[in-house]
Amino acid sequence: MSFKFGVLVQRIKKIVPKARAKLQEQTAELESQLSKQDLAELSKKAITDLGQQLDKLDPPQPYREAIQTKLTEAIARWQEDVNAPNYLYVLARPIEPIDQILADALASWQDHFLDIKPLTWQTRPHRYEQIYTKLKEELAPLCQEKTTSLVCLPEADADRNTLIVLPNLSWCFLRCIDGLKGINYLNTTILGNRDRFWLIGCNSWTWHYFHHIYDWHNCFAQFLALPTLSDLELKTWLSPVSQELDLKYGNHNHQNSTSDTAQDWSEQQQDKWRSKSEKHYFEKLDDLALGSSAITAGLWLRSLRLKQEEPQEDKPEENSDSTPELSERSDPPQNKDAQSNNSEAAESIQIMVAKSATLPELPDLDKDDYYLLLSLGLHGGMNLADLALSLNESDSKVLTQMEALWQVGLIERDRDQFQLSPAFYPNLRRRLINNKILFSEAD
Repeated sequence: MSFKFGVLVQRIKKIVPKARAKLQEQTAELESQLSKQDLAELSKKAITDLGQQLDKLDPPQPYREAIQTKLTEAIARWQEDVNAPNYLYVLARPIEPIDQILADALASWQDHFLDIKPLTWQTRPHRYEQIYTKLKEELAPLCQEKTTSLVCLPEADADRNTLIVLPNLSWCFLRCIDGLKGINYLNTTILGNRDRFWLIGCNSWTWHYFHHIYDWHNCFAQFLALPTLSDLELKTWLSPVSQELDLKYGNHNHQNSTSDTAQDWSEQQQDKWRSKSEKHYFEKLDDLALGSSAITAGLWLRSLRLKQEEPQEDKPEENSDSTPELSERSDPPQNKDAQSNNSEAAESIQIMVAKSATLPELPDLDKDDYYLLLSLGLHGGMNLADLALSLNESDSKVLTQMEALWQVGLIERDRDQFQLSPAFYPNLRRRLINNKILFSEAD
């Protein structure tokens, strides 16, 4: 029997990668099991309290700066050139609070001398038939009658000092019969009133949906997508909440690991990060969260755990004398019960750690679930009655679906409003695109 060395080498090359992959899989599974044994979930109350603190955070500064810069440039062009676009759409993911982000940017915006007129209502009208009427009642007095037709051209000497703000375009429509009359009215009014500048918040799913209906990319070519945040920007944004917790990252120890104190850990890095463990944590978190503050908050909250840890005992200083000195006053000896309690308290302490962030797995979903979740994304959140109308289904059927999706965490509820869960968003978006339910370009 002849021995062919080349054949043996080829077989080894095929076997080794498979063996390595299998070993890595088993190692990851073992680490996961050990981690679960060491770490405890936070209580529901603790999660709720932290979630409320996250909701109170101001939008990230890069969002604010990007909107202010783009808006200043767009308005300057509009005031100088009668043919320049008289609008700016700001695009965000469906799970980002676009109305709050715009309000925050305008509150500190200094580079203007404009009369700002925001839409006075802050949610979709209770009855969708009222959307068109309410829009017309509120916007008509702000628009000049002579420019309500698309054929009217702006006058060069017109007084261009009014900024009309629509904080969230999702409030202005419902995807059902006659539910788009408000959008049709807005399209005509915005393009027909060139002496008014319009700032409009819009979620990216809605934007691409209307692009396919109205060819918006040609009608409304001036828009700004919220910037992708870096790992350091996300850490900075979370810091008002995270710093209060004295979190431990990665190795779960009070002291930095050997790698954290290595010589290659530069002073410049130490100014930005407390440890390499913290830096690696936020690098992965940023990647999973797609640079989004809302997704980051959801994944960060899910990564928090409690860990029991042995306290670090301070070693007594060595004394040159063989007999220790007695203090002038000594406390009376404790009774046995007190000593026992102190001993138990000293056995371990509880610290909060941030384990490596992961995306939650999606449960099994059917097509009805997909279309329900798509509708929630398109509308940026809605109540049960509106959701049922958008799906052309009964309230009872939709409520049953919603309950099941809420139980597994795919949707969240704020009073009577339902919306997509930010933590599930990356995997959900990918699943909807793969099933050809969501436009592939929708962010």
